[in-house]
Amino acid sequence: MLVLGITGNIATGKSTFARELTGLLGAASFDADRSAKILLERDPLVIHEVKQQIGLQFFGTDGTLDRGALRDHVFTSTAARRTLENILHPRIRLQRLEAVKKTRAEGNAQTFVAEIPLLYETNGQDDFDFVVVVGCSKQTQLQRLTQSRHLPEEIATSMAAAQMPLLEKIYRCDLFVWNDGTAENLSAQTLATAQLIESIA
Repeated sequence: MLVLGITGNIATGKSTFARELTGLLGAASFDADRSAKILLERDPLVIHEVKQQIGLQFFGTDGTLDRGALRDHVFTSTAARRTLENILHPRIRLQRLEAVKKTRAEGNAQTFVAEIPLLYETNGQDDFDFVVVVGCSKQTQLQRLTQSRHLPEEIATSMAAAQMPLLEKIYRCDLFVWNDGTAENLSAQTLATAQLIESIA
């Protein structure tokens, strides 16, 4: 079974690419962002650690996490961001490895696609047989964050700056997809990627 890592910086289109690629390949999949969301909302130990190490103010009286407030805080505080990453990333990696192990044991898929936004930042590249980076221009990235996601420019800029430079990820990856154009253009590149993966899987 071929294990693919899909990564890239925020708002580059990697989720759309990963979703379309998974469908084309009939692959098993894993989404690190979804895993993080579930951990923050449902895992008592994670919630406890966030409260203790980052702050109680991000939780309502009913225990509900204010994700927007936490996001804004961690992207304007390097220390808070690293603390949150230290809480979440080992757990997310463990879940991903377990998912790969289960899929391999069941033998129902030839390919496993994992979308990991911070794949290189967390030194996860050795877990994958093949890594695809999805990128776009800085201008397009900030436009998507401020217009499509309705984020304040300051937060958008901080989020973009918090990740490893795109050029460094391009140097490290096996395949690079440029998503600065239309949805149709991205779909065409996704199809070409699927055909390449099928030829080596």
